[in-house]
Amino acid sequence: MKVEQAYIKYFKADGFNDLCTEGAPIVKSLPYLSIVQATEGSYGIKLGNEEEQNTGKGGFFIAPANVLQTITHHIDSVSKKMSARWVFVDCEVNGRYKFDKLFLFPTVVKGETVQKLSEIFNKIFAAESILEKMSLSYLLLQRLAELASPAENYSDERIERAAEYAERNFADKITVKELAKAACMSQANFYGVFKKTIGVSPMKYLNNYRLSVACDWLLFTDMPIAEIAEKAGFYDQFYFSRMFRSVFGVCPREY
Repeated sequence: MKVEQAYIKYFKADGFNDLCTEGAPIVKSLPYLSIVQATEGSYGIKLGNEEEQNTGKGGFFIAPANVLQTITHHIDSVSKKMSARWVFVDCEVNGRYKFDKLFLFPTVVKGETVQKLSEIFNKIFAAESILEKMSLSYLLLQRLAELASPAENYSDERIERAAEYAERNFADKITVKELAKAACMSQANFYGVFKKTIGVSPMKYLNNYRLSVACDWLLFTDMPIAEIAEKAGFYDQFYFSRMFRSVFGVCPREY
């Protein structure tokens, strides 16, 4: 697919310094593309059912939105510390498609690309204005597209409309009937086509997206768990807790 328009809907650059504890694996899923660099120490990273890989010091990993990440922090053998920085970005392509659904990225970046991405990261984190940071983020996406391969048979446009509807209205009480209507399909036909195209049922896709949003809020906000559950579209907090534990291995409070 030719990229004719690209619009960054969400952007965040952050990181941490001097983590001093070798970490147990952490499971998470986020609702945007994550580009993460270990500037000291390294990451062990596993996406979905893949084998774990290691970034090495200074290395990057790339995690598409809504993909289960199992990450392990490894402190540097000399300094006994770990530091990292990351850019989170949600980019819409051609007015409809998510950038990270159009491409297949390597999980761990190697070779000369590490230096190229490091240079862009350096500029992003040195930039003082959000406009400059956003401008550099488009350059970052261009570099990612250059090292990626196109996703084959990306999606049926009808199913993409339904997925887009689910992500836009995740906080509401959405039914399969509504998703089928968004796809302009009969409910009976929609269910099978959606599952064949996306790999999971419509409601599982919706709930996975809701859990990614909840995970993001648990990690990066101070919202109470009950509020997070409701805003993420789970109106039964106990159901939310069960769903969260089934995916991330611990209940929201422990997380």
